[in-house]
Amino acid sequence: MIHVLAGKARRLHSILFRFAGLFLLFAVCVLPAHAHTYEGLDVEVPFKFKIGDRAFRPGRYQFVMVGNGVVALRDAKRRVIASLVARPIQTGAPVTQNKLVFRTKKKLLSQIWIENRAQVLDVLGEQMAMQPAHTVPVPLVRPEIDSLFERNTVPRFKY
Repeated sequence: MIHVLAGKARRLHSILFRFAGLFLLFAVCVLPAHAHTYEGLDVEVPFKFKIGDRAFRPGRYQFVMVGNGVVALRDAKRRVIASLVARPIQTGAPVTQNKLVFRTKKKLLSQIWIENRAQVLDVLGEQMAMQPAHTVPVPLVRPEIDSLFERNTVPRFKY
C-alpha cells in the first residue's frame, strides 16, 4: 500500500514539474513580445514653468513619446502627471542635443528637441484625459401638482 502511494506522489510531482516548466517557457517566450519601449527625455527644470494653463514646480521630469503627437509627462517618482499634445516639425537635419524651449516671459513650454531626430515637437497644450462632467439641470415637478394621475379640470381639455 505504501509503494502505491509513493508511486502516485512521484507521478503527481512529475506532472506538476512538467506544467511548471511549460508555464516558465511560455512566460519567457511570449511575455517579452508585449513589452513596449518608448523614446523619452530626462530633464531637470530649475524654474517654475507652464504647459497650457497648468503650472509645474522646478524639478526632474521625463517626457515620454507614447504615440503620434502624444507626450506623457512624468515626475521624479515616475508618475504620469500630464499628457501633452505635440505637433512634429521637420528640421531637415538631426538635432544635436536634447533641449526644452520655453517662451521667456511666461515660461511656457513651446518645443521639445530630441537628440538624433530630424523633428522638433511643437507643444500645443495639455490633453485632457477626462473632461469634467457637465451637469444638466433636472426640471423639478411644480409644487402645485400633488399626483401625476390627477385629472386636469380646465374646461378646454376634453377627456
